[in-house]
Amino acid sequence: MDEDGFFIFWPELDLHLGWSQLQQLIDPDAARKALQKSKQFNVRYGKAVQKLRVAAGLAPSDIVGLSGKQLSRIEKGECRMTSNAIEILSKAHSLGTNDYLQDLAKLLCA
Repeated sequence: MDEDGFFIFWPELDLHLGWSQLQQLIDPDAARKALQKSKQFNVRYGKAVQKLRVAAGLAPSDIVGLSGKQLSRIEKGECRMTSNAIEILSKAHSLGTNDYLQDLAKLLCA
């Protein structure tokens, strides 16, 4: 256990396993629910990315460094957004990474 009792920790492997991950390993229903929750979040997040892009008047072709296909997958929630994609999108919006993420957060909370 780690010092706070929140994770099972294997230092040799640099592996942290939280209680929810442990539950997902032993309970297929918990794993399915976590996956559904993750997919729902990706869809909401993707819609926020798209709203922000459209509000900024940016076409998919204006996002230099991301293919139209990759941007479409992000906006549809079909994949998670990488840190590289966040940097590319924030640059396309002429924002710092933190400001871009804050704008996304505002849309997600609205």
